[in-house]
Amino acid sequence: MLQDEKDEGIRQTLNLGHSLGHAIESYSLKTKTPLLHGESVMLGLLHELRLSERIFGLSKDVHFQLESLREKFFPSLDFEYSYTDIETFLRHDKKNKGGIRMSLLKQIGLCEIQVLVTINQIHETFNQ
Repeated sequence: MLQDEKDEGIRQTLNLGHSLGHAIESYSLKTKTPLLHGESVMLGLLHELRLSERIFGLSKDVHFQLESLREKFFPSLDFEYSYTDIETFLRHDKKNKGGIRMSLLKQIGLCEIQVLVTINQIHETFNQ
């Protein structure tokens, strides 16, 4: 935090999972079963790892490992949503002026910040 007090560099690596996670969380707040922040970020992280696979060639094993952790720590996490449900929230995120940008993994321990992603790329992660 002290290295990047204005959240303009390395601190943005902490946003991994949060771009889609916040959109999922915002949508869930309008349902009968709102998600906790951590649950939403877990779901967002799973999608963002799929994006990392497509964009950077991240090993699919990373996604499978996280899915195992989700099953262990969030065993009852079963929330129905689609890309259409969260698209509006994603587009209106204050961080997404001038395009949708995310922190994505190139490999474990190496996060790329400010990666410009397309709506189509995001949508495809919901169809896997």
